[in-house]
Amino acid sequence: MATQGPSVEGADPVINLTLRHGDGRRLAFQQANHTNNDLLAQAPGGPLAQIMGLPGEASPVLYHSTSGEGAEGAFFCGPQGPASLGVFEAPDGNLLIVGLRQAIQFETRPDGQVEALPYSPDQVCARLRFRRG
Repeated sequence: MATQGPSVEGADPVINLTLRHGDGRRLAFQQANHTNNDLLAQAPGGPLAQIMGLPGEASPVLYHSTSGEGAEGAFFCGPQGPASLGVFEAPDGNLLIVGLRQAIQFETRPDGQVEALPYSPDQVCARLRFRRG
């Protein structure tokens, strides 16, 4: 379930995402829409799309955990839960959620360009697929 919180004038809104297990456990996330690196990670065909295995110029949305380290009751990605999520809803209604054990890292090259460091497949801790309807 995604909710939008109040936003400060001129700032991006705060968008919260909560994943709930059938037994009541929850994991909380917040959309990563506030830093340049977060925006670079979500670029069409960018690092997050590549990690998620999305075709072409797909633009997934990145969420960072707000549940805290060692989130009690995590129900996927181990007892600590994922550090971040990639979320993509396809036009056909399929929803893909990928759990990441760590944030996507960036570095500035000598020419001033910023690029994502390679992301190890071992750092993907879950691939969840859902269909609406």
